[in-house]
Amino acid sequence: MEGDMSAESAGRNYAGVDVGGTFTDVVAVIDGELSIAKVPSTPNQALGIFEGVSGIAPVSKFDRILHGTTVGTNALLERKGGVAGLITTSGFEDILLLQRGDRASLYDLSWNKPDPLISRDFVVGVDERVGADGEIVKALSLENALKAVEQLIEKGVTCIGVCLLFSYLNSRHEQLIRSIIEERYTDVFVSISSEVAPEWKEYERASTTALNAYLIDPVRSYMRSLRQALSQAGHERDFLVMQSNGGVLPSEKVTALPCVTILSGPSAGVVAAAEIATKAGFKDSLTFDVGGTSTDICIIENGSPATITEAEVEGLPLKVRSHAIATIGSGGGSIARVDDNGRLHVGPQSAGSYPGPACYGRGGLQPTLTDAALVCGYLGEDKALAGQLRLNKAAAYSAVKSVADRLVLDVHQAASAIVSFAVDKMAHECRALCLERGRDVREFALVAFGGAGPMFAGLVAEKLDLKRVIIPSHPGVTAASGLLVAKLRYDVAHSYSSTLAQADPERMDAIIADLEVKARTALIGDRPNSAVTYVHTIETRYAGQTHEIEVPITRTNPVQLNEVAAAFHKLHHDRFAFAFPEKAIEFVAIRVAAVSDEGGMGLPAIRVHEPYGDDSLLKSTRELAFVGYRGAADVLERHGLSTNEKTAGPVIVSQYDTTTVVPPGFNLSVHDTGVLILEKN
Repeated sequence: MEGDMSAESAGRNYAGVDVGGTFTDVVAVIDGELSIAKVPSTPNQALGIFEGVSGIAPVSKFDRILHGTTVGTNALLERKGGVAGLITTSGFEDILLLQRGDRASLYDLSWNKPDPLISRDFVVGVDERVGADGEIVKALSLENALKAVEQLIEKGVTCIGVCLLFSYLNSRHEQLIRSIIEERYTDVFVSISSEVAPEWKEYERASTTALNAYLIDPVRSYMRSLRQALSQAGHERDFLVMQSNGGVLPSEKVTALPCVTILSGPSAGVVAAAEIATKAGFKDSLTFDVGGTSTDICIIENGSPATITEAEVEGLPLKVRSHAIATIGSGGGSIARVDDNGRLHVGPQSAGSYPGPACYGRGGLQPTLTDAALVCGYLGEDKALAGQLRLNKAAAYSAVKSVADRLVLDVHQAASAIVSFAVDKMAHECRALCLERGRDVREFALVAFGGAGPMFAGLVAEKLDLKRVIIPSHPGVTAASGLLVAKLRYDVAHSYSSTLAQADPERMDAIIADLEVKARTALIGDRPNSAVTYVHTIETRYAGQTHEIEVPITRTNPVQLNEVAAAFHKLHHDRFAFAFPEKAIEFVAIRVAAVSDEGGMGLPAIRVHEPYGDDSLLKSTRELAFVGYRGAADVLERHGLSTNEKTAGPVIVSQYDTTTVVPPGFNLSVHDTGVLILEKN
């Protein structure tokens, strides 16, 4: 990722902080020097942030702090959000319960729809109606609206979501309800659908509004406490928070839109991986982020990460732009077990960070993927993880033996089987993700990061017949690095339902112009000299389809419909291997993203100062076990490698924040940008 810093950021001190389940990672640029730190994550994330940042330099010395957070994600997964209510159009109070008629698991008779975040008792209706054309059919009764608000206040709600029928075409009634609440109950936060998700699809809009209202309390409380703590330590400027779309926003703005942070941490890693792969000359790549509990994978095509405009979290739809990240329950802490039928399983259950894998020596007894890696020799006892945690091989051996006994294998065979099982799951998801986009997985390079990504990337590449694997300079803190290169970004959308034949190009251009103003204002306010670029897309589909493809467009006045149609036919053919040029085309929504260079920077191409500890031993040996292979392998210290060297696997590369395993059949080299390249013979 090393490169020249932008003129705006040169000479400034930045810190990127990514909070994970096990470690809080910090990457900082101080006076032109790049430093990293890893500290244990704390229940109060702010404490870990301070420990990590202040361990590099006083907080007051930083011009900008950027943050990847899991507060909103954790509150959602653990169902620990605020006490929220929802106001809907009368007659639509059951929308969060009814959801959609499809089934996530078609033949699973025990499947149930996910429970809504806001229970039916906390949903009330108001008498009003906006028509499908945006015209007011029945004016909102202010008296009725006040009664609905008071009904929720009596139940103790602290946040109220408002989602009225067709409000994305006319938000007048939602704005009136917000005014009623803010005038009478200043301590109650309001989230209206016409601002959170101003698009068609009633249930998806209501779900997103409810989710946003549900998360406001924990996210607002956390952001406020962190801002106060930073201010007391001398950092007066608001910190920036990573969004699911790969851009950053000031924490004050994120407080009102916590739903945009659900993939905050993983998205930062994707941003970094795209930058790293592109600088190394690989525009098409797959991100491979392996942490303690899961593996996150995302496609990068022509240097840009794939995105979606509707995600699903815990079975609930979320209409915000996000990186198209696929997650599977395989990570370093994934527990290995043998079922009653003698079949091996790895994950999705995880030992977490406490007690963690058996080899952590914290009381964990169940065998995990990390324990298996230690038994196989991928990890060693001689060097502490992140300079802090020394592994206990005897404990790992004892834990894996419980699996070996059930499978009637020796311990090394069982450990190899555990690793192979996890690798198969990871490889399958990589292949499936590419097939869904009409691509051959063998066309991509694998960018491996996270604490465990480089350890398994070579084995995944071997399984998929990939030619190259890219290992960033500091894989264990790649997400934190992504925060430093992320740019300010704000996305807006406008539903536009029309066929190609009936579309009004001038009306479409007027919508685009209006969206640009909204996005720019939300992003930079009234600062006239701030440079902003815009990304324009139109969600398009064939008549009768229920899924859309985003078609990038160049801003013209009026919109060139023939060019949009030609681009859509090509994208559809590339994705699905067929197109229907004679079939009618429908437009669904127009989207605009405003992007500012403010906040983004390049990392200087200098040697990084990191706490290696005792680095006197640049080379040693270790016994390795792969499926079908047992033998000795060299263990090299990464900072001792030279760009002029090429080393044949098997070999292990050790460094402060991760371990890279180079399997037999792969060559290892150091790229000019400082990344490691694993290349298949």
